[in-house]
Amino acid sequence: MPGLNDLFFELLQEVFLYYVADCRRNQYEWVRLIVVCKRWKEILESPIFWKDVAVEYRWTGRALPVALRNSHGALLSISGSMYGPDNIYGREYPDLVLMQRNQHRIRGLNLEISRKFLRMWTTPITKLRELSLTMRFAGPNWYNEAALLSHFDSPELQKLELSYFPWAAVRPALKGGLGELTLVNNHREELHTEELLAALEEMPHLRRLRIEGWHKTSVAKEVQPVTVPRLESLAGSCVCCTTFLSFIAAPALRHM
Repeated sequence: MPGLNDLFFELLQEVFLYYVADCRRNQYEWVRLIVVCKRWKEILESPIFWKDVAVEYRWTGRALPVALRNSHGALLSISGSMYGPDNIYGREYPDLVLMQRNQHRIRGLNLEISRKFLRMWTTPITKLRELSLTMRFAGPNWYNEAALLSHFDSPELQKLELSYFPWAAVRPALKGGLGELTLVNNHREELHTEELLAALEEMPHLRRLRIEGWHKTSVAKEVQPVTVPRLESLAGSCVCCTTFLSFIAAPALRHM
């Protein structure tokens, strides 16, 4: 009876891709298969298996160096939790150093972070296309997150998700090239409708918008309606969604 090794290289690669995608509880459980035989090692060290990298502060410095080596220059998407006790940063936090050294190879970031991580990131990311940042351990004494988030600004950025950042930090990050935008907030912060509308007016390519968590909003008397020509999907469960919706003209809107 034919076995796995009787399959063509491409077919066996597809089998492994399905298996890797199913390793959700332990993303690198599949790495053990590399030592089974030379052929499996050759397949599993292909760049296609190393373009999506999971990082976590408790095992920093393990997965990322291997992914950088085995991906052979391909652009990477990095996800995980990069927040923890303050003493994990600096010399004891090699992933932070590696990511900044290889910023030109990062196409996507999906990270839970702390303020200290945000302050220690000082390198612009030139090829970033998708950015999702969730701020943890946020408190009342904010640093200048707007200036710190500017390091993640990229001319290629198309998808942005910011969770638990104040509006003052969010507003400068809203650029005209964005196609998808998600904003989540759980602070007792009032969102001014005219400010949100002004930001949307500057994003003519926006196709998907989701807003969650802003439970207080205000409307100035002089607010003027704006047109978002390509907006196809609008989602959200906060009060401000129903408020600013009456000021938006979206001829392409299909989903709410």
